[in-house]
Amino acid sequence: MIRPTYLLPLLLLAAGCTDTGVDATEVPLFVHGTAIEEPITVDGWQVELTDARLAFGPLYLCKGTQAGELCDTALLEWLDATEVDLLDERPRWVGSLRGATGTARSWMYDLGITSIYTESDPITLPAAESLGGNSVRLEGIATDGDRSMRFRAAIPVQQGAETEAGIPVVRKSPSEAFEHQVDVDEEGLWIAFDAAPWLSQVDFGSMYAPPVSQTNSRPVVIIEPDTQPYRALRNAVLSGERPAFRWSSPR
Repeated sequence: MIRPTYLLPLLLLAAGCTDTGVDATEVPLFVHGTAIEEPITVDGWQVELTDARLAFGPLYLCKGTQAGELCDTALLEWLDATEVDLLDERPRWVGSLRGATGTARSWMYDLGITSIYTESDPITLPAAESLGGNSVRLEGIATDGDRSMRFRAAIPVQQGAETEAGIPVVRKSPSEAFEHQVDVDEEGLWIAFDAAPWLSQVDFGSMYAPPVSQTNSRPVVIIEPDTQPYRALRNAVLSGERPAFRWSSPR
């Protein structure tokens, strides 16, 4: 187990009290991306993602309306992490959320790099290791008239000095709607990610440099830290467009 479990008090309650209405349960967890059929327009640039991958997990569902420090006891938790192909809309089973029945009102998750109270530094899980130690990796082509470039970004998202150890980095805000009564016979939870909105604040013009020769007509731009495109992408992954949560199969 990567981190101390949030679930122990709930599981003890479920095991020891049969008249409370609380039962131990497991909920199948599925993840998938969103197919992007047309180029994405960003300030005149036509952007096509050719590869987009995310390290997702661990994930916690909480009883309170705001996750974070207030989620001292998770209702359900999935302590693993997986690599998500953000351009593949086919759902993929990745494991089960384990916990107890009750009302889930918020969620929080890490992006392949997780923090525990007993370690000073975050721990990189295999899903992030497969992306070179990063939480998200994007590759694509951006075109504006005669200007064209390939770009790549690889970004870790993890707890920093300003965040409390052991608290996942991505959390539901108080204004987001999320409430579900978890029963023992749940069909599953499907989580869908869409990478397209993450590009909306990227200044592609600041990344472009004219080719130095005719043989280098489409240069590859590596999006570096401390640049506007890098900060825009990191902020979008961390606090921008949220994934969609569904409690029934997206048939």
